[in-house]
Amino acid sequence: MNNEKLKTKYPSHYDLELHKLCSVSSRIVNTGNFWEWKSCPLLGGLSAELERLKQEIASCQLQPGHDKWTCLLPPEGSFTVEAIKRRLDKVALHSSSLPLISWCKVIPIKVLCFVWRAAQGHIPSAIALQSRGMDIDSTLCGTCIGEVECADHILMRCSYAKLIMNKIFKWCELNKE
Repeated sequence: MNNEKLKTKYPSHYDLELHKLCSVSSRIVNTGNFWEWKSCPLLGGLSAELERLKQEIASCQLQPGHDKWTCLLPPEGSFTVEAIKRRLDKVALHSSSLPLISWCKVIPIKVLCFVWRAAQGHIPSAIALQSRGMDIDSTLCGTCIGEVECADHILMRCSYAKLIMNKIFKWCELNKE
């Protein structure tokens, strides 16, 4: 109702409702309101709130037919993964300094997901695991023991990562810049 869920607006009545997934139309009958409560809301001192709820529902004008779900993101109102991705990218541009990940179909999804997680700093490095409450003996890189093991170090700054990266560039006949 007015883009606010009834369970949020009337939480005490939602707690008393027996059928949590009911629709508003199932609670409106030609003879008035039809409710299925665990206990009477009038006994719980909720009579004023119940009256507001009844008035709000009475002011609704339901359309005949089946309910219809629409997605507000694309103009045509149909849900698509592409529309959600565009929206998330747009929000990420304004609220984050993270780079946008191009979801290329040629690159395997597990590689894209790894790159996406790495860009957010969410790969299981010693620092990330320690920040999640794991007991870590040392946060130093286990390979070079030169720096703290974070996502950037594992993938870019570690001497072993640099060696592997140089071999990949050489194999692909690319110049490292």
